Amino acid sequence: MYCTALSSYRQCIQDGLLACLSVRVLTKSTKYLGHLTSIIQNLGHSNFNGKY
Repeated sequence: MYCTALSSYRQCIQDGLLACLSVRVLTKSTKYLGHLTSIIQNLGHSNFNGKY
């Protein structure tokens, strides 16, 4: 009984850590994508203006 409770507790911790990690990765990737799109837009604008 104690062993199963411990294993389920450990599984719960693992699931929580995994969820936290995936959320972190998602937020980081969306930030990175935002930076990338802004950089591409800036490049496009500078190309269009002939300054690049």
